[in-house]
Amino acid sequence: MNCDWQKIILHVDMDAFFAQIEERDKPWLKGKPVIIGGPPNSRGVASTCNYEARKYGVHSGMSLTECYRKCPDGIFLRTHGGKYSSVSVEVMTALFEFTDKVHAASVDEAYMDMTDCRAVFHGLPEMGKAVKQAVWDKVKLTCSAGIAPNKYVAKMCSGENKPDGLTIMNVEEFRRRFAPRKLSALVGIGESTEKALNSMGIWNIGQLQQYPEKALKDRFGVNGPRLRDLANGEHTGEVTPMGLESEEKTMGHESTFRQDTDDVEYIKAVLLKLSEDAARRLRRGGFKGRRVTLKLRYADFSTLTHQRSMNYLTNEEGDIYREACKCLEEALIPHRKVRLVGVRVSHLQKTGDSYSVFQGDFFKSGSEAKKLQALKAVDSLRDRFGEKVMRYAGDQIVSVK
Repeated sequence: MNCDWQKIILHVDMDAFFAQIEERDKPWLKGKPVIIGGPPNSRGVASTCNYEARKYGVHSGMSLTECYRKCPDGIFLRTHGGKYSSVSVEVMTALFEFTDKVHAASVDEAYMDMTDCRAVFHGLPEMGKAVKQAVWDKVKLTCSAGIAPNKYVAKMCSGENKPDGLTIMNVEEFRRRFAPRKLSALVGIGESTEKALNSMGIWNIGQLQQYPEKALKDRFGVNGPRLRDLANGEHTGEVTPMGLESEEKTMGHESTFRQDTDDVEYIKAVLLKLSEDAARRLRRGGFKGRRVTLKLRYADFSTLTHQRSMNYLTNEEGDIYREACKCLEEALIPHRKVRLVGVRVSHLQKTGDSYSVFQGDFFKSGSEAKKLQALKAVDSLRDRFGEKVMRYAGDQIVSVK
């Protein structure tokens, strides 16, 4: 298959990553429903589950008690973040054997710009198979891959034939294949946005592809046209290797400890302060962001980054801190001492007034609007009396006397 695309983007998505690692390391789990997250009587949620468990209606993000109700014979395992992070590094190492244009979107997925590699392969299928084989050879785990002319369509492709799939589409085929599907099939459209679109008479992707841009902009602001772009598979973003984002597209802070530490609660306390600082900087600049990245540097100076993307824009410390803690839980290698921790917010958009509900937030509740006004008052006090006059404690802002 010859390819005359201007760009060739390959998206790698590991199949049920955490569960697959446990199955690899514990062969007796093969063929059994495996749910990662903790004991079934705990208050947490499933980080992931294998495909056997999914047959029972179990999925990631579901409460563990609900997972147990649907699948009482499931094998419930605790998350082993350090092990998963280590395997993730090995996967990324395998991808870097093909190109240095690799962006780790999360612990279990990555984008690769393979444009300069087209001459190495006879066609796109061979390219995809080579990348999948390299991952298997490195970690003995399967992944699904999508190949397309841009990042968004490549990501949508990688979810088409799981597990162990390979899907190749151009933009025209993406539009045709996805047109009859529900809006929820699009990455980037959550439940609240889908309901808002439904209220406008938009029920499937094909309708969104054709919907007037002005009407979408009137309802959703600057994000309205973006929704139609998603439906049409239009995306102009580059594959930017981690650490090379331009300064204006990311805001964050980091802190080096006086003494290396493996005290998780202390690390979380520092993350809270860094999240506050990042949020303050965002609000001062009139920005909101969608992605939170955690940076960890260990005592031996090895450095790891892990990130999570939200389906909404924010400049609130509580949101940033929550995602940073999730990153920490997934990425921290137990009992290894840390010397530096950092929090960065990226995928920024200019919002104008930092203290009003941005249209891109898609119908945040009245309580959210009140919270933003409270933050405005707190920021005003900090500007007048210093940063320590008010601190964020869990999900509340408290005064410091």
